[in-house]
Amino acid sequence: MGDLVAFQCSRQLLSFTRQVPTHKTLWNKSYSSIKVTRRGKPQSTEFIPRRLNFVVLSPVETDQRVHNRSVRDVRMSNESLPKKDKDPSFAASSFRLYKQLTNWATLLYPIWILAASLLALFRPSLFSRVSSKSISWALSVLMFSVGSTLSLKDFIPVLKTPLPVLLGFIGCYVLMPFLSVFISRCCNFHYEYYAGMILLGCVSGGQASNLSTYVAKGDVALSVAMTTISTLASVFMLPALSKLFLGTVIPINAIDLSKSTAEVVLAPILLGMFLHSCLPRLMYILEPALPLFGVVATMYCVVGALSKVQNLILSNVGVLFLPVMLLHFVGGIAGYYIPKWLGLNEKVCRTLSIETCFKSPALSYVLATKHFSAYGVRMPSAVSILVLAPLAAFYSVILRFLSVRNENN
Repeated sequence: MGDLVAFQCSRQLLSFTRQVPTHKTLWNKSYSSIKVTRRGKPQSTEFIPRRLNFVVLSPVETDQRVHNRSVRDVRMSNESLPKKDKDPSFAASSFRLYKQLTNWATLLYPIWILAASLLALFRPSLFSRVSSKSISWALSVLMFSVGSTLSLKDFIPVLKTPLPVLLGFIGCYVLMPFLSVFISRCCNFHYEYYAGMILLGCVSGGQASNLSTYVAKGDVALSVAMTTISTLASVFMLPALSKLFLGTVIPINAIDLSKSTAEVVLAPILLGMFLHSCLPRLMYILEPALPLFGVVATMYCVVGALSKVQNLILSNVGVLFLPVMLLHFVGGIAGYYIPKWLGLNEKVCRTLSIETCFKSPALSYVLATKHFSAYGVRMPSAVSILVLAPLAAFYSVILRFLSVRNENN
């Protein structure tokens, strides 16, 4: 007998409307097997369409069917994955938890700084091996963490509107020196304390102000520009101001200052900006932890500086604590409300406030030790090392919790 082919197939007539202007279509195919036998033995099995339906669906029904099918496909594909990867949002939830933890650790910035200050004040022997070179490296880490959050486009508004930079310069070299003179005369300080307060009010801004600006949701690019300009300008401004208020010239080595500024401030910031533009995915992952790196670097700088002047602080903190606190606090308040009165936006006002109050007490202490033989001249700078870091940390965190209004003005 010849080959016997058995076909089992059912067909259904097709009916459809030619014009379906506003509906989507969905073709539904089901299959039936055709068994091909030879001499009563099955040889192969093939499949041909058994039923071909033309279904007219509304857009809502179509989207619902596609959605159900997608959900079913995801569930089926997840069966072969490890348990932790079955949830498509596992990576997102983990990254969200990581951001929350680093954010809370950063918001405790004042507590970490205050704890480090007290530890260095009452247990200075723990930090006896902290050297000036290691403090410079810690400052470089701090500047790198700040630069990693920046790009070149962040500096465009700074170049277009030089008024905030000019106000920051005036606050650093006009407002703060005259404020230090006013407070010293109100407190009737003798010459040593008077000279120390003037020196503290005339030095450039501190590098840790960039971290405080970032925590306070200020303009970090503006903060970096102002810190760099005030540091370089101190070569000319500090001798002039010391001659005006103290009658003596305090020389500044321009070459050494420019070199240290380039190494400690500019190079780490440029490196961070380069990585931010070349490795965006890596920096996106590291960005939540970058402020925490800056906090750790700031703590290291604080304990390194305080442990070396612990005796000076404990012997003079009662007399100088309030005047030094007023110098930084009043400077910060004036640095906020004067730009606000001039119509600048909230982020710029916060930045100018922090930059105005944030001096460099470590620099003024070194200058007082080098150029004045009187022991009391270095006292205000030593007390400022204790006062400034916790004060700026608390102030920046308070600003962070306040809403940033008029951001685009």
